Amino acid sequence: MKIAVISKNTIKEIIRDKIYYIFLVFALIMIGGSMLLADLSMGAQIKVVKDMGLGIISIFSLLSAIFLGINLLNKEIEKKTVYNIFSKPISRCQFILGKYAGLVFSLVLLIAVMAAGLLMLGFLYEKVFDLSIFLAAFMIFIEVMIITAFVLFFSTFSSPVLSGIFTLCIYILGHLAGELKVLSSTMAGSLASFVLKCLYYLLPNLSNFDIKSEIVQKILPSKGYMAACLSYGALYVAILLFLSVAIYNRKDMK
Repeated sequence: MKIAVISKNTIKEIIRDKIYYIFLVFALIMIGGSMLLADLSMGAQIKVVKDMGLGIISIFSLLSAIFLGINLLNKEIEKKTVYNIFSKPISRCQFILGKYAGLVFSLVLLIAVMAAGLLMLGFLYEKVFDLSIFLAAFMIFIEVMIITAFVLFFSTFSSPVLSGIFTLCIYILGHLAGELKVLSSTMAGSLASFVLKCLYYLLPNLSNFDIKSEIVQKILPSKGYMAACLSYGALYVAILLFLSVAIYNRKDMK
């Protein structure tokens, strides 16, 4: 399958990228370093380790998605390899989907390794493997799927720098979705209220995927909630990929 071939080549390209390993090593070092702060919290060491560890995984997953994704499409144009690709029976839709799948799979590996590192660190404190860490990691993965789709979407019509800035803004606003709704209600009837409401309904509510505090408190999310979050994320990804393909099909490669 052509999408699988493009995805495989994308994974190889990303794995050869030094940034991939820099983020991974630095994240693992910071997760390990959380032990230093945990020792300052009497009786709550493991909670501090898990909370900080999951926060680090979330942040570095975001940074990896942005830094690895912003050049994913433009690099092919700059190197002029895109002309060779499209000279073969490969559509732009297959190209976009293959690139997205390759990047997402690379990020899955990154998240899995970081989560495994946190799991081992937690074992040092509790002497048991707290597999609920992987539930939090799964929710982070869904969030990263959406962020990656935004990176790819912006990359179809803007420069790498602007793509990164736009995606970072989406991430911040996505975590402030609840505040946007509250703020809009305080400005009822105004243009600002209308704009805030539009942002609230158009942007993904990324706070839905933040279950760090629940995991730290050993409160597991229901299967229904996990399924709803996965469906919500998949819908956003599908829409963004559809728009990305539509824009890229009109893009002039000259």
